[in-house]
Amino acid sequence: MTDFNNEQLPIQISNAIDTLSENQLRYLYRLIADRLKLMNSAKTINALAKFKLNDIVSFNHNGNEITGRIIRINQKTVSLLTLDGKHKWNVSPSFINKILQEKTAEYFEKIKNDITEIISGNTGN
Repeated sequence: MTDFNNEQLPIQISNAIDTLSENQLRYLYRLIADRLKLMNSAKTINALAKFKLNDIVSFNHNGNEITGRIIRINQKTVSLLTLDGKHKWNVSPSFINKILQEKTAEYFEKIKNDITEIISGNTGN
């Protein structure tokens, strides 16, 4: 038997499984699968509850940190718009991290400076 996280089933359950018919095992499998789906849904809901619209968050994609603003909270994912406004992502809440308020202020200051440079024509070229 495979040992997951070093947790052992009580011997009574293990012995009871040995006595089940194929149909009973299939039924038990469906019950277990449904329970696991319910537990996974609860984890997702709890993870989604940590975020709200307009939060600035980041996640890692192929070794690159992507930073964006939450524009929508879906049933299983969060929709983000990158801070440059060029890309939209749907990301599982388990992969994103909220950016601290101080860091958020730094991003907006940089964007403000970039816009000011563009308006004044000082793009550094």
